[in-house]
Amino acid sequence: MSGQPLASALPVSGTESATADRLAGLFDAHHQRLYRLTRRRSSGSDEAQDLVQDTLLKGALAIRSVPDGAAREEVWLVRVLVNLRHARWRREAVRRRVMSARPLDSGIERATQESRTIARRLV
Repeated sequence: MSGQPLASALPVSGTESATADRLAGLFDAHHQRLYRLTRRRSSGSDEAQDLVQDTLLKGALAIRSVPDGAAREEVWLVRVLVNLRHARWRREAVRRRVMSARPLDSGIERATQESRTIARRLV
C-alpha cells in the first residue's frame, strides 16, 4: 500500500467517516495517557498495551456512548480501563485458586482410591 492507514484507504459513507474520525480523535487524544496510567498498574508493557487496546476497542464498539468533550471522554475511557483491569484481576485470582486447589483435589482423589483398594482387600 502507499503507507496510508487502512481506514483512510477504504471507501466509507459520511456517517462511517465521522465515526472513524471520532475514533481516531479518541485514540490520538488519549492513547498515551491511558498507556502511562496502565503501565504503572500492570506487570509489563505488553499487558498495558493489551489493556489500552481493549479499552479503545470498547470505545470503538460503543462510540455513541462516549461523551463529548476531552475531559468527559477521558473519564469514560479511564473508567472502562479500570473495569477491564479489575476483571483481569478477578480472572487471575480465580485461576490461582483453581490451580492451587488442583493438587489438593488430586490428593483427595488418590486417598479415596487407596481407601477403596484397602477396603476391597479387607473384605
